[in-house]
Amino acid sequence: MGTTGYQIKDVQRFKEFGKLRNMIMHFAVPDADNSGETLKFAFEVVYSMLQDFWNDSVIPYAEIWDDVIVAEGYLQEQIKVNGITVTSNTQKLIDDAETE
Repeated sequence: MGTTGYQIKDVQRFKEFGKLRNMIMHFAVPDADNSGETLKFAFEVVYSMLQDFWNDSVIPYAEIWDDVIVAEGYLQEQIKVNGITVTSNTQKLIDDAETE
């Protein structure tokens, strides 16, 4: 637990991503699926923090940055490909955004 008193839910994923970040920053980009690792980190660490701090989700805002990521099914596809488990509430947000 850090100075904020918040306990990160998946500390191991947080540490693994920190190692990847350090390799990229200090050495070179490793020969790996960095986009998949980034998406895993986003959903398995950052997403739960957003919900805990602000009771909000990034899904409704995703299309601000990429107008087809959700609507075209790319996000759903990448979640499946990378074996990421999302909550039923998050899945509903994704499904709703795909049908808009």
